[in-house]
Amino acid sequence: MGRMASKMAYIGALIWVQFKKVPGIKVVKLIAWLLRKDETDIPSSPDKIENFMSERKKPKKVFSGGAIAPEKIATSIANHQSKTDITEHNIFLAQVPRTVDGQEVNAIDFLANEESAAQTLHDIREEAFQRFNLSCLHMYHSLGPVNVGEIHFFVFTSSPDKQVASEACNYLVEEFNSKIEVARKTIV
Repeated sequence: MGRMASKMAYIGALIWVQFKKVPGIKVVKLIAWLLRKDETDIPSSPDKIENFMSERKKPKKVFSGGAIAPEKIATSIANHQSKTDITEHNIFLAQVPRTVDGQEVNAIDFLANEESAAQTLHDIREEAFQRFNLSCLHMYHSLGPVNVGEIHFFVFTSSPDKQVASEACNYLVEEFNSKIEVARKTIV
């Protein structure tokens, strides 16, 4: 049996062992990811599979200091040009408005406890991948002062389906706003 055939058989066994823990679209992504890995990177026994699967689910950093630069958004978009199996994207951007509660402001200072929010954010991301046929998602929120007109919240979802990308993006924004405590202090 050739290397590719043995690798496919092994991948099949991995998926069979983990199938109840891996939803449908994740199975396809897992196969694609495993095919790109060297055989020495793939766990060699069922007891190591659990560690392998949990290592792939490390929390992503969502908060960043200051405004979200337009270049970061442009780079996120540009990086998807090579991902030709993704056809639909949806982007949500929130910027600091000129007036807040009828008062003119120069900036908003965003404050959050990153450490306590990390697991909730991770759970929101994982739930989005479970609920929607997403190829990928990016979510960033500012901490610290952000000037009027600058972006403070960026959500980017990608899927083979336009409606799914849109619904997932809306879901992520709503979940973030309802579950993550971000204090906002206006700077006049």
